[in-house]
Amino acid sequence: MSEAKPLPEVDETSQPYWEAARQGQLVLPRCGKTGRYFMYPTPWSPFDYSAQVTWEQVSGRGHIKSFSVVHQAPYEAYAADVPYVVAVIRLEEGAQLMANVLNCDPLSLQVGDAVRVVFEERAGGFKIPQFELATSK
Repeated sequence: MSEAKPLPEVDETSQPYWEAARQGQLVLPRCGKTGRYFMYPTPWSPFDYSAQVTWEQVSGRGHIKSFSVVHQAPYEAYAADVPYVVAVIRLEEGAQLMANVLNCDPLSLQVGDAVRVVFEERAGGFKIPQFELATSK
């Protein structure tokens, strides 16, 4: 029996992100003063350090800013996935986050490729935001 992929550790700060993901929605924290989105979740804005932070749904569309192809699985649970892509994604709204790019040929990826969010289901009802090429169906 193979091991399961790890689940996120949900805390009070990240709970809105994971609850929205369970519903198939990508939400990010947004600074109430500057209007800028950011990632990762914090109770204060990294732009002005205010506590005026709201969670808002974003488009889930963006492009690959940088990526790496993983050829050796860090855990047995990822062995069937290699090679796989870990990328920094810049969303249309300006925030950046790291995620996998699924269902693609790693050798054909390029910085700047358009991507869209998809959700990988895991144990316990978790859905992990990942990305695929925007031209994929």
